[in-house]
Amino acid sequence: MDIMSDICRSLRLEGSVFFRSDLSAPWGIELPTAHEPRFHIVLAGHLWFQTEKMSQPQKMEAGDILIIPEGEWHWIADQTGRAMTPSADAGAALRQGRPLFQGDHPTTRLLCGLFRFDSDSPHPLIESLPPIIHLQGNDSVESRFLMHTAHWLFDEFDCANPGSTILMDRLCEIFFIQAFRYINKLEDMKPGFLAAFNETK
Repeated sequence: MDIMSDICRSLRLEGSVFFRSDLSAPWGIELPTAHEPRFHIVLAGHLWFQTEKMSQPQKMEAGDILIIPEGEWHWIADQTGRAMTPSADAGAALRQGRPLFQGDHPTTRLLCGLFRFDSDSPHPLIESLPPIIHLQGNDSVESRFLMHTAHWLFDEFDCANPGSTILMDRLCEIFFIQAFRYINKLEDMKPGFLAAFNETK
């Protein structure tokens, strides 16, 4: 029985990318509560982040992935203490062809997106996820698969080829499934439904 496939069908999973850029210091972006899972991927360089539930900021390196299942307020920046630009302003500037935080020496290559689920059908999978998921890049098969998909998403973002939009949506769905597989293998991330899922495999 392929429980993972059944879960994704029942969730009516959709995904999309809303920001992708090479950023030069100094930069800082504040993201309001979204009530849907968000993700950030550091493809090169580093960043710092903090959510409203964290007492201290944490650092992400190239290859790291951050997933915030409840979509709570948070910020991301090249360093702590930066002035923060609202994410809506940064996204609008990018769409208008005048991206913010540009320079000759980018310090971070960043990809940000979100997942959407059928809000009328809550699922214990989402409720069982920890509030902050920081997956650190390594040489595992799961990590390499995730980053391969992330780089594909990054390259496809500005692509005008036919079918690019639907391709990105499908890549985001693939990314979620790959991320869940990775999370499910981590011993400290198996509460509730995650533990039950692991036992049925």
